[in-house]
Amino acid sequence: MILALLMDLTQKEIRLVEVMTDTSILFAFGGLFIVVSRKANFQSVHPAFGFLIILLLGLNFLEFGGVHGNSRFNYYAGFFLIILLYSGTEMVLLLSFQSILIILLTLYVSVVPAGETILFIGGGPGIGDFLFIVTALGILSFYLKSVES
Repeated sequence: MILALLMDLTQKEIRLVEVMTDTSILFAFGGLFIVVSRKANFQSVHPAFGFLIILLLGLNFLEFGGVHGNSRFNYYAGFFLIILLYSGTEMVLLLSFQSILIILLTLYVSVVPAGETILFIGGGPGIGDFLFIVTALGILSFYLKSVES
C-alpha cells in the first residue's frame, strides 16, 4: 500500500480520491498490523475492520473501472482476507455483505457507460496489480497463520 500511495503521489496529475482511498486502506492495514504486533495472541479481529475493508475495496473497484479495471483483483482478494480473518457468523455476514456489494457494483458498472461511473479515474487491466495482490496475499496468509499458532 505504501508503494501504491507513492505511485499515486508521483503521477503528473494527483487524484485526491485515489490518494484518500489508498491512504485509508493503508491506515486500516496499519491498524491491524499494530494490533497484531502488540497482541500476538489475539483471538479475533473486530468485524468493523472487515466492513471497512469491504467498503474501501468497493470504492477502489469503482475508481478503476469495475469488472474491466485493474482493481478487481483487490476485491477478489478481499474475499480471501475475510476468510482468513473471520469464522462463524461474522465470516458469513461479512462475505454476504461483500457478495451483495460486488453484485450491486457490477450491475452499476454494467449499466453506466464505460468511464462515466462515479469516482472513475481510469486504468486498464494490468499484470502488476495482479502480481502485487498475489504476493501480498501469500505473505499475509503465512503471517496470519503464524500468528494464529
